[in-house]
Amino acid sequence: MSCFCGHRCAPPSFVADRLGTERNGKPYPCCSKWDYDGALGVVFMNAVLRQSEQLLFPFDLEKTWAMLSERHRYTRSVRQLMAQPGGIPSEPTQGPIAFLVTEWQQPSGQSAQIWFYPEQWQRHRYIEIRFKLHNMPMSALRVRHELAYEGPTETSVSVVLEGVAAHESLTEVAGKMLNSMFGVHRQATAAVAKRASAGQSPYVDLSPQPEPTQVVQRAQSLLRSAGVTHVASGTIAQLNEYVSLADEVDLRRMRPLELAERFGVSIDTMLPLCLQAARAGVLEIQWDVMCPVCQRPPLRVLRLCELHAQNRCPTCDIEFECDLDTLTEVTFRPATHLRPVTDTVYCTAGPEVAPHVESQVLLEPEEERLLNLRLSPGRYTVRCQRTKLSTTLLVAESGERDALLTATATAFEPAQLVMAQGDITLRIRSLLPEERLFVIERDGGLTGVLTAAQVCASQDFRLLFPREALASGEQVRIRRLTFLFTDLRGSTSFYESLGDGPAYGIVREHFELLTRHIAAHHGAVVKTIGDAVMAVFIDATEALSAALAIQSELPQWNRRRPDIPALMVRVGIHSGPCIAVSANDFLDYFGTTVNMAARIQAQGSGADIVLLRSLADQPSLQSILQGKRVQHFSSTLAGICGTFELTRLDCAADASP
Repeated sequence: MSCFCGHRCAPPSFVADRLGTERNGKPYPCCSKWDYDGALGVVFMNAVLRQSEQLLFPFDLEKTWAMLSERHRYTRSVRQLMAQPGGIPSEPTQGPIAFLVTEWQQPSGQSAQIWFYPEQWQRHRYIEIRFKLHNMPMSALRVRHELAYEGPTETSVSVVLEGVAAHESLTEVAGKMLNSMFGVHRQATAAVAKRASAGQSPYVDLSPQPEPTQVVQRAQSLLRSAGVTHVASGTIAQLNEYVSLADEVDLRRMRPLELAERFGVSIDTMLPLCLQAARAGVLEIQWDVMCPVCQRPPLRVLRLCELHAQNRCPTCDIEFECDLDTLTEVTFRPATHLRPVTDTVYCTAGPEVAPHVESQVLLEPEEERLLNLRLSPGRYTVRCQRTKLSTTLLVAESGERDALLTATATAFEPAQLVMAQGDITLRIRSLLPEERLFVIERDGGLTGVLTAAQVCASQDFRLLFPREALASGEQVRIRRLTFLFTDLRGSTSFYESLGDGPAYGIVREHFELLTRHIAAHHGAVVKTIGDAVMAVFIDATEALSAALAIQSELPQWNRRRPDIPALMVRVGIHSGPCIAVSANDFLDYFGTTVNMAARIQAQGSGADIVLLRSLADQPSLQSILQGKRVQHFSSTLAGICGTFELTRLDCAADASP
């Protein structure tokens, strides 16, 4: 077992039986504080330096945790108080632990280096980060915030700093350094409580900021020049003010769903505004590829053509294939020319960027850690970073209150745990040969994100960024989309009776009708093929609702044009996996699901909607089909093997007289 500075100082038996005795004929100093949860370590080659103080926050435990878990803002405050520059860490180092390394020049001219360990925490209990320091008076440092419930409106927070002198001769200098750092951390922590108590933001960025009025005026000018006026002026003003005044941390990844909630509008208003602002040069679109393991973005690109199917997460040290509907998030940030947002990194893996993680801890070989957790019912995963080890933790109304989970070289034992909801004790023991990071996370991952598949299925995105597509030859999978195909019945005779020019004009008017209803139901027209339309939706219920709206309006549309033959449209709908590709420099979709949707449409006879019966039988669609005139039948589909059970919805029977 080793201490938190990374040195293997003594075996467990030495700690348990021989603390303070001689080793190799010399006195072996013991740690000044024994931490039984193993978080600190065991014994050190040099004296441990320690400072701590307890502060009282006038907030409940949940709110206090939410404020202190903002590690990027907290660390930035500390660095600014210490007048230390932030740094952009290198890519995580190789090995069992994903260290991040930051380097800068000290006033003396000597290069200083800090190695960041992954942050450790137990939700609502503590947050801790450890450092290796190079060319500094201390060789190791631990900063920890411990939270304790004191009442419905009070939480105690202990600020703890512990360090190790780089050499015995530097103990006094290291002590002064630790005292100075402790004062800063205490000040930064107390400021969070003070500002929040006064109704202010818990954190403030002390770095120079652009003049807000100038940013707002330039943003307004850009939006006016781009013709963005149809959105409520209040929402435009809110966006401009946010871009000019918000903290850089919030501006790096502006999530439309979060902005919609903040501004009190729907996502149907917020997403088009963000897209139009990006088109006008106020914002930039970001495509964040998320790691399927840690669910953080190892890759961020500004153009869809820079996104690739095969990716690597350096933190988890894995290769993975991304998709557009679960692993690619769309965010925005201010345009650089309007308000530059720096990418200085103060924290890379804190609780605020992993809200689905209940706890993550570092364990040495043979170490056992006791975790006191409060879990709600659901499915959780316990995994060991940079290994293939993972197991399922089920939390139900009844189950174990205390359990031991052991990590061996090949598996977790037991293979699955069932524990009771509420307060539980989980002990994790590592039998791995190296120090490893263990993570306990809720399944389901991140919520409140807007995926690339959703944005690409938006008519606004298609209109504003028609040439935004994947690189030629790139194929990115999508786990599930819904496709709607339409076709005009008897279009050949229609062209013959009217002539090509007039007929084409009517067909274009019918395209406008289709597009209007498709967009109104959160879909997008991918392309027209002759007099047919291919559209995409995230939700099959929206596709069916759009199809019903189209078929409902067509009879009225025909009655307004009595001098031409009535138009009858066949509609086919199908859902399933597909791939996104670039075709003729436009974003397109291919695969069996797309082919089947086109073939299903061909089964219609006009003024109807056809889909697979298995899709029609889904509860969400049944509620829409209730009371409609449907017919079930079997048929083959051209070019596809097998016979399929289909459902035909007769819309002519529901047409208004």
